[in-house]
Amino acid sequence: MGITPPLLYAAFGSKEELYRQALDYNIEHETKRRTEALQGPMSAYDALAFYLYDVAEGVSNPDKPRGCMVATAVLQHAEENEAVAREVAVRRDASIRFMKARFDRAVGEGELPTETDTDILPTSIRLSFKACPRRPVMEHVPSH
Repeated sequence: MGITPPLLYAAFGSKEELYRQALDYNIEHETKRRTEALQGPMSAYDALAFYLYDVAEGVSNPDKPRGCMVATAVLQHAEENEAVAREVAVRRDASIRFMKARFDRAVGEGELPTETDTDILPTSIRLSFKACPRRPVMEHVPSH
């Protein structure tokens, strides 16, 4: 295509802005439906099942890049990329906040026991994503 990195970065203003816009696109197209499921009327169980199946489908799709742009992005970085790393961390933490809010709602509605630790539960779920292979065989997983 003849596009060099400097030309590409200049089109977006900077390398960091290109990355931010790519993150925005990823969140809008890959995670929006998960957030809507957590905030919507379905039960906490059904919302979480949808969320987990959607993540599994996303990371196992051979037509998409490997891994998650938000979950594993900028974990190690140079000092000059600290601002971008902080921004990614905020976005990464958003999914935990949405899950926590859904679990809090489930406790309030009597769907989960009052002693449910809604602080640790979303973090535990997010940590389980890191243990998953990035290309699992999905043929045995029912669609949702």
